[in-house]
Amino acid sequence: MATTSPASFSTSPSQAADSGTSGIIFMALAISLFAMQNALVKWLAADYGTIQIVFFRHAFALLPIGLFLWRSGGLPRLATSRRRDHIVRALLGLLATGAIFYAFGQMPLANATAIAFTVPIFITALSVPLDRKSTRLNSSHTDISRMPSSA
Repeated sequence: MATTSPASFSTSPSQAADSGTSGIIFMALAISLFAMQNALVKWLAADYGTIQIVFFRHAFALLPIGLFLWRSGGLPRLATSRRRDHIVRALLGLLATGAIFYAFGQMPLANATAIAFTVPIFITALSVPLDRKSTRLNSSHTDISRMPSSA
């Protein structure tokens, strides 16, 4: 496999500006698509169960993933020595998707979204007591203190 040198990542000011602009555009597009997905889930939750919505969301997500996988070399690219960790991560992601989709169906969309935005705060706060490694409290404090305030 070919490696790239650090010099190949240098950009001119015009390329950097273009890259920043395209980054902003893609971020705005991503946020818009997530908002549309959430509204669609809220709308579908009136007629369909959460499990059905989660299933079809993931089933349709397999289409682009399959295309990317096919273009990058197929199933051998998925080889891993940490299969159990990947399975656990996939199951936790599936559980999280089910939980947020259920919340979208049961609560006003704005309230569920606002609560979902608090997740980074809770993850940071719980990382110290739940982490198996020795974690300094200062690093957690720094993360919380750098979060923008809404006041």
